Amino acid sequence: MGKYKKFCTPSTYKTIKGVKNFYSKIASSYDALHRDEQEKKYGLALAMLGDKKLEGNILDAGCGTGLFEEFFKPSGSNLTLFGVDVSDVVLRKFKDKLKNRSFNVFLVCGDLHNLPFRDGIFDYCLMFTVLQNLPKPVLALEEVKRTLKNCAYIIVTGLKEKYTTMKLQKILLKAGFKGKVVNNLTVNEYIAIGKLE
Repeated sequence: MGKYKKFCTPSTYKTIKGVKNFYSKIASSYDALHRDEQEKKYGLALAMLGDKKLEGNILDAGCGTGLFEEFFKPSGSNLTLFGVDVSDVVLRKFKDKLKNRSFNVFLVCGDLHNLPFRDGIFDYCLMFTVLQNLPKPVLALEEVKRTLKNCAYIIVTGLKEKYTTMKLQKILLKAGFKGKVVNNLTVNEYIAIGKLE
């Protein structure tokens, strides 16, 4: 909590409020505008996981309208997904899609810099198209790390228009990331898969 108190400045609050307002305004058109691009990233990231199967407790940090959950078709119901987003409007859109799910989904409106979860409960974390919206991405990644089990994997993407490979790797390394960052030319983001140690 000490880190979070230092984090809560008028500037960072203004940034988070701006992100919340932006996504709340575009919630109704987000899926139509971004579905194809996001689904390409999801497919590439899941392929990069190889034989690792998404199961157990999964944190979708910055879950938005639930596009990943629409795309992801698990073979069993051995998973529980926790979606967190700063915008209650996009979460309501996500909630409308939850009928006929073969797995449990819980939605939480909150800030990724101060997650309402106990330590070491998640087996995976997904952070698609989130980093550029965070005023303190390293702090958010450290907070995510707190909630992950020791063996947990994280998938993080970084917008190419915002980050170079080096800049993204620097942010990830500061948070203890061990893994690989891939630049696939068919998508607008770098995809990183690994662990936060």
